[in-house]
Amino acid sequence: MLILSTGSLPTHYSVYNAFDPEANLTEKISDDVKKNVPEIKDLILYRLIPFSSDVLHSETVAEIQVSEDWADYRPASSKHFVGRIDLRNDLFKFIKLVNQHQTSNRIFYIDGKSGWGKSSLINDLKGRCANKLNRNKYFVLAVDTRSANTSNFVALAFKKLIESAYSNGFIEENLFNKPGISIPSSYDVLASDSVKELLKTLEREGKTLIIVFDQFEDVFRKTDLFKAFHKFLLDVNDARMSLVVGFSWKSEISIPISHEAYSLWQQSKNVASCINLREFNFSETNGVIKQLERAVRKTIDIDLKRKLIESSQGFPWLIKKLCIHTYNQIKLGMTIEELVEQDLNCGSLFENDLNLSPEETRALKFIAQKSYDGNFFDATEIDETISNDVLTELINKRLVVKSGTKYNVYWDIFRDYVVTNKVPPIGESYLIRQYVRVCINVFKLFNENKLTLVELSQLYSKGNIRTLDNILRELRNMGLIKKDGDSFQLKRQDFKDEKMLKTI
Repeated sequence: MLILSTGSLPTHYSVYNAFDPEANLTEKISDDVKKNVPEIKDLILYRLIPFSSDVLHSETVAEIQVSEDWADYRPASSKHFVGRIDLRNDLFKFIKLVNQHQTSNRIFYIDGKSGWGKSSLINDLKGRCANKLNRNKYFVLAVDTRSANTSNFVALAFKKLIESAYSNGFIEENLFNKPGISIPSSYDVLASDSVKELLKTLEREGKTLIIVFDQFEDVFRKTDLFKAFHKFLLDVNDARMSLVVGFSWKSEISIPISHEAYSLWQQSKNVASCINLREFNFSETNGVIKQLERAVRKTIDIDLKRKLIESSQGFPWLIKKLCIHTYNQIKLGMTIEELVEQDLNCGSLFENDLNLSPEETRALKFIAQKSYDGNFFDATEIDETISNDVLTELINKRLVVKSGTKYNVYWDIFRDYVVTNKVPPIGESYLIRQYVRVCINVFKLFNENKLTLVELSQLYSKGNIRTLDNILRELRNMGLIKKDGDSFQLKRQDFKDEKMLKTI
C-alpha cells in the first residue's frame, strides 16, 4: 500500500497485489482495506483507471468566533471579557510553566456547563498571548471542532496552526520553508522529522505553540474522529515539546460507559490539567451590568439591577442575555422605569426564544410541562420521547439545562411562559426589608392620583425622604404601586378595596 500527498498532508492511497502487481483491484478489496487501515479511511483511492468518482471530503478548519461589541452574543473577546480573574490566571500560569520547562504536562481542558464562558475564556487566552508582552513567546489557534467531518480534521487543524503562526511572523520564513513541513498521517501528526525539528527550534527560542479545540464533546459523536484526537493528545503529551493542546468540555454531555470512546475520554482527562468553570459571583454579574450602564450612559436603577441579578441566577450567559435584551428595549424607547414595571418586558425575549423547529418546540414544551408538574425529564427517557439530537440542540441553544440526570427549561419564568403562554411576574428571593406595618401605612396614602416623593413626604412625616424612598421600593417590589417618571401611583385601583387591605 502506498500513501500519496499533494502538499504536506496525505490525500490519496494506492493498493497493489503483492503476488500480481498487474492484477485488477476490485472495489470490494479496496473497501476491505479501508475498514482495517484507519489511516486511509478518508483518503481517495488513486488508480490509473479509477473505478469510482469519490472525492476527498471537504474540511473547513474554522476558528471560534469573537465578539465585536459587549452586546454581541458571540463568545466574548478579551476586550469584553468579564471576571474569572482566578481562572484566567490559572490557565495562563499553566501555559507559562510549559514555556519555562517547569511541567511535563502539555494538555489542558476547560470544563463547564453550556453558556458558562468556555469559549470566551479561550478567546481571552488568545488575546492575552497576543499582547505586546507575550506575542513573541506564545501563539494560539482556537478551533471550533463542530466543523470537523473526518479524521483528517486533526492534521488539518495542526497544519493551520503552523501556517497561521508563520503568517503572523511567529515562525521564521527559513524555518517554515526550507525543511518543508510534512504530516505523514492523520494518526501520526508529529511523526515527521520536519515537525520535530520545528518544535525543537521553537523550544530553543523560548516559543510555544498552543492549539485549542472548542466544543470538543462533538468529536465523540463522530465515528473514528475521536481516535485521531486521542492519538494526537497522547503524542503531544509524550513528546513534551513546545506544543500545548487544549480543549473545552460541556459538563452536561456524558459518554455512556458502553461507548467505544468512553475509555479514551477517561484517558484524555487523566493526562490533562483541568480548569473548572463556576457560576458568576456578584462581582462578575455586576461587571456585565456595568457594561450595560456604559452602553446606555446612565446608572441603572437599583430596582432594575436587582431584577437582573436575581433573575440571572448566577448563569453567565443569562445575565448577558438579560442585559442585551434590556439594552435593546431601551434603544426601542422603553424607559428603565417601564422595564421595571413590565418585568424587563420578557415577553418579547421569550418570543424570540421560541423560534424553533416543530420537533424542538414539541420537546421544549414536553420538558417544560414535566418540570411545571414537578416531574422532571430524566436522562433515562432520552430517545423514548425526545431524541438525543433534538435535546442536544436545545442545550446548545441554552433553552434547556441539565442538573444531574434531570433536564429543565433554563429559567422558571420562561418555563411558566412555555406552559401558560403568559409572562409571570419576576419575583426576587429576599425577604421584605421594611416593617410591614410601615409599608401598609404608606400604601394607604395613595388614591387614584399620582404622588411625587416630595408630596408623599408631606403626607408621611415619620421618616426622612430616603427612608420613604426605601418603603416605596418595597411596595413596588410587591407589585402594589408603580413609578411613572417622578411620580408614584397604584398599580391597580382595586388594590384599595377593603378585602385587599385585609390581605396585606
